[in-house]
Amino acid sequence: MKFINFKTATTLDEILNEDFFISSIITDEKGFRLILYNSKNENFLPEIVVDFEFNVEDYRVSNEGRRPDHSNMECSRWPIIEVQDSDYLKKLDKESDGILLFINPNLKHYIMGDQDYVVDIISKKKPLVYLNKYLNN
Repeated sequence: MKFINFKTATTLDEILNEDFFISSIITDEKGFRLILYNSKNENFLPEIVVDFEFNVEDYRVSNEGRRPDHSNMECSRWPIIEVQDSDYLKKLDKESDGILLFINPNLKHYIMGDQDYVVDIISKKKPLVYLNKYLNN
């Protein structure tokens, strides 16, 4: 597997190079979102929203910190990683007898993690990444 940095709008690049932690994982009428907060700010600001909308086919959350099988990720301090040639996606496709990738050949695997959790996300489209709305007031 190969790990690459997920690219965002340039205005967020500097912010995302700091230490962020996963604050919330939300699935509701707006879709699937992860909320990240800056560990250096006592008020947990700024919060970053990683919004997959309704494009998530599968996800898993593991409380295991940096997993040994992901120890070769060279994308330090970057909270969103895209996985190429994903073993997880291959496993899901095999479990569906090949139907998953036949129906959705453009599925991508993203990993988000902090010191405690790793979230694997299989999505039809790349996420939208933006500052939480209340910060723009």
